[in-house]
Amino acid sequence: MKRTELTLIAIAILGFIIGLIGITGGSIFKTLSLGLLALIYFYLGFALFNNIRFRDLFKKNAYSQISKLRIFGAIATGMALSVLTIGILFRIMDWEGAPVMLLVGLPICGIITITATVKYFVDKSPYYSGILKRMVPFTIAGIIFTLSLPLPG
Repeated sequence: MKRTELTLIAIAILGFIIGLIGITGGSIFKTLSLGLLALIYFYLGFALFNNIRFRDLFKKNAYSQISKLRIFGAIATGMALSVLTIGILFRIMDWEGAPVMLLVGLPICGIITITATVKYFVDKSPYYSGILKRMVPFTIAGIIFTLSLPLPG
């Protein structure tokens, strides 16, 4: 799932660049890639953040070493990233509802980022490292898109 995530982010950046250059079709890349990324975060965030492979998703032993609190945290993180990703998509596409999505997603992502940072410095867990690798760039992008003017293309 990590390769899928990186591929969708790369396609979104490509669509953004295509839109800035003025070539037709960038909107399709942005919409599909960010929309699919938001769906992955929303529905499969618990597996993505806990390093559960897609083929092991329905196997009971894949969850044996993971606490319920960690699964709950991964679900909350996935939902927050999903809302923030949709807010960024709406902002890029200049659709209505972008400020609401960004203003709902940013505080939640900020709280999760601060919590994950504190937890990471306490026990250096790869779980929190994975969360921070996703949360920090998306939170920074969310802040930039919240403060920016509407984008062309």
